[in-house]
Amino acid sequence: MVSYRLYNPTPTPIEIFINGGGSYSLTNYNNYRILKAWILGGGGGGGTAPSTTGYGGGGGGSGAFCEIELPLLPGDKIEIVAGAGGGAGQNGGDSYVQITDVNGNVYQIGSHGGQAGGDGTSSANGSGGDGGVTFINVSPNAPLRNVIFTYYSFGQSGGNGSGSTGGSGAPQRSFPLYYANMENGGFNGNAFQGGGGGNGASVGGSATPGQPGMIFVVIE
Repeated sequence: MVSYRLYNPTPTPIEIFINGGGSYSLTNYNNYRILKAWILGGGGGGGTAPSTTGYGGGGGGSGAFCEIELPLLPGDKIEIVAGAGGGAGQNGGDSYVQITDVNGNVYQIGSHGGQAGGDGTSSANGSGGDGGVTFINVSPNAPLRNVIFTYYSFGQSGGNGSGSTGGSGAPQRSFPLYYANMENGGFNGNAFQGGGGGNGASVGGSATPGQPGMIFVVIE
């Protein structure tokens, strides 16, 4: 984890891009007022299958995506997490922004990763994993903050295994990123891409992992 202390007498916008499995933490010791985030959960891994005879595993679900805006206050601790893609038989990681205020109240907003595909067995195919959904978690009795979802989209489910063949993972997710001053080179062109589910294993084969999630944050 990389940790920064935000202190600048004349705040200028800060941009942070994190790919799957990474995290940053920051503290707002300045007059930053708003956080904007584009949040994509990790894709679920494909389900496994028997090595000799039996049925194929299900494909993994894709991660959810959302664009959010929320106000910041002095002293807020900001944690930014990008979910990893799930390995074979594992759910994709959640991507989120978490704000902890000076009184310890927590505001967590993000996108769940896709679920893993079900494992094939000697008697049945594995089912496709469900797609991720967006979420908000807030401490009980925390002061109200006006969180705005400017856009959200739940993930897609993976395909069921069929006979000895594994199911297809939910497709890669791709969304335009409209923030003109983005300087990080981690994107493919100007698109936000990733979070697809892994393919389920066919009998005698291997499942593929889900694609990583990602998060892009602008603090102003």
